[in-house]
Amino acid sequence: MATPTFPPARSPPWSLRQVETPPLDWFRNLYRRVGEQWLWISRTRMSDAELAAIVQSPPVEIYALGHEGRDEGLLELDFASRGIAKSSLSESLKNLSEPAPAAG
Repeated sequence: MATPTFPPARSPPWSLRQVETPPLDWFRNLYRRVGEQWLWISRTRMSDAELAAIVQSPPVEIYALGHEGRDEGLLELDFASRGIAKSSLSESLKNLSEPAPAAG
């Protein structure tokens, strides 16, 4: 009787990871890539001090949604108000799941 063989284990195509003290350049780049088509500009125009005061603040948690090793979305949870978590979710899943336009 032959020993069965199995394909190598693969990591899941999507992952969510917390980014503690997110680098400002990384945050701005991802924010811009994800939100550009939605005209998100507020965070890209903030000074380093203003942006750091938000995304590196202790009651704020930043998560990156990854797809095949590349960050493709953001989740921001703000726990500044006791008993309430405000969220800002941005993702580009729609872009990744839609077929590319036909070349014409």
